[in-house]
Amino acid sequence: GDCFKLINSGDGEIVYNLIEPKYDYYTSNFCCIGRFGKGKSTGVNCLLGEKKAKESRSGTATTKKINYYYVKNCPIKIIDIPGFESKETVNNAIEKFRQFGDKINYRASELTAILYFVKSTDERMFAELEFRMFKEILKHENVPILYILTHSTAKTDKEEIYDMLNTGIKGVLKKHPEESPYILEKIQSKMKASENNCVFVNFHKRNKMPIYG
Repeated sequence: GDCFKLINSGDGEIVYNLIEPKYDYYTSNFCCIGRFGKGKSTGVNCLLGEKKAKESRSGTATTKKINYYYVKNCPIKIIDIPGFESKETVNNAIEKFRQFGDKINYRASELTAILYFVKSTDERMFAELEFRMFKEILKHENVPILYILTHSTAKTDKEEIYDMLNTGIKGVLKKHPEESPYILEKIQSKMKASENNCVFVNFHKRNKMPIYG
């Protein structure tokens, strides 16, 4: 289904190994994170193949607590973390993600991958709020992170997107000399955008998700 099309995009071999069931009862858990209005809720609905997550039409928050969804006829659970757009809302998202992390005790086997939703047409893709969020996310050291680049088309310049993301990351890290070199290096290395961790998608009616690469 569409869930496998999405998760298998990017570095297909590595990601396929992530979702391949280890046991008959094994369920893959994908955590969805992102700012308001970047297509996260729509992406969740596309993964589910049905409209369960409330989609924003006003640019305001639609997810204020953690929501859990199961994909029909597919061994995948979607964990939808609240979106953010300010210091207050990012603190809420971090707290909710931390509660989820505490629940699974940071066992990598419990979390298959983190899907980070970013709008491909934004001029600033990585800023201070993302820095705060990723400091918490990267406590899950062994969990892969995939950028889901929404609003993409066949004409989207992927190399330009990689450069914009990586330039944004470097710019924000320079503003935090107080952080340990280990933290800064970990964020830069883990979050570096490339063809291996970026999935370019677009959404349209009936919960379909065209994949561009």
